[in-house]
Amino acid sequence: MKLAKRICTISLLLALLTATYSRAEESLPVSDKARTCARFLSKTSFWHLASKVKFGHYRLVREIMESRVLEAPELRKRKEKVGEGHLLLTTPKGGKEFYLVEFTENEALIRTVDGKYYRIQIRDSRMLPAGQDGPYRPLYALGDGSHTFFETTPLSARGIFEAIATKNKIDSQVLAQAKPESFEFVEFGPGKFMMGSPKEETSRHSDERQHEVIITRPFEMAKGPVTQALWYTVKAANPARFKDSGIAVAGDKVDPNKPIENVSWEDAQAFILALNESQSEYTYRLPTEAEWEYAARAGTTTAYSFGNNPKDMGDYAHFSNQRTTDIATRKPNPAGLFDMHGNVWEWVQDWYDSNYHKGNNVDPIGPSSGSRRVLRGGSWYYVARELRSARRYYAHPRVRSGVVGFRLVRTRRGQ
Repeated sequence: MKLAKRICTISLLLALLTATYSRAEESLPVSDKARTCARFLSKTSFWHLASKVKFGHYRLVREIMESRVLEAPELRKRKEKVGEGHLLLTTPKGGKEFYLVEFTENEALIRTVDGKYYRIQIRDSRMLPAGQDGPYRPLYALGDGSHTFFETTPLSARGIFEAIATKNKIDSQVLAQAKPESFEFVEFGPGKFMMGSPKEETSRHSDERQHEVIITRPFEMAKGPVTQALWYTVKAANPARFKDSGIAVAGDKVDPNKPIENVSWEDAQAFILALNESQSEYTYRLPTEAEWEYAARAGTTTAYSFGNNPKDMGDYAHFSNQRTTDIATRKPNPAGLFDMHGNVWEWVQDWYDSNYHKGNNVDPIGPSSGSRRVLRGGSWYYVARELRSARRYYAHPRVRSGVVGFRLVRTRRGQ
């Protein structure tokens, strides 16, 4: 009886597929490009996919057809029994191969064969030309006559790190407790500003010679410094000193919203390399020293982004203290960036040059070599005058300290 019911149900599903296919062919023009849209590597039908799975053939077909939200235990059970390799797909025109990891009603998570993860939006019953360009580029087709297509959609910053967490098998509570500001970026367009400090500025240093700088290329800067949650997601370890009040994970602790510190410039580069290799939406990097000050000032010309009075610093920065604090607990600068003054010194890309005003003033990147890298912004340990927008500091690129972290800049790939 059960077998007969299954056969009947499968027949109905196949009939539905055939009908949908016919309607799609009648209502949509079929071009050579459309015909090249991706199918399963071996055969195109749902039934062939199901036949490869060693359990629940009908259930798997049903779940794909209904795009039902899968519960975590079911996902774990499926992966234990069949693995991701049974869901191998390919992009249009025989492009990249990848695996369907999991899917919900509106989106799916896929993994390319080189280990990169993408979260993609599901579009139903639409035929789109393979290779069509634009912000949402067709990636692959799932199914036979139904023409159920998946398209790429840009991952949110949180989505990027959630995909990496899935890949690295990171405890979900690490990102679940992270503030939204941990993942958010502010876009900065081209412009010019006066970098450095005027001679009359209180507490200025001799290496802050004021000069005009022109920024020609747009970039996005993170709203806050890289947190322990983000670092742990990418590196699966936490070198921070100030994590004792955090959550316990895999024999370590992570205080999700405190900035990562005790990392060298070289450590930051290793983190960025791993992040860039784990996703393909953006190119992440450290800001140049000019970009950092451009963003920190956000159009202001005063000693601090909020004015010239250091007595107001407490509203905007965490300083003169004994340890780090959660990011985004003080007021932001005019551009919406948090902790540009205080909390942790931030590594930038440039080698230190005391005569930086003599170099190129259009998109400057500093000298080509040196012995020390630049730090900006001040930290929890320092007094207000050391947190000025123009204040420069430096350290050997291998130095690690509980007062030093970093902030990310990104640009969309292909721009």
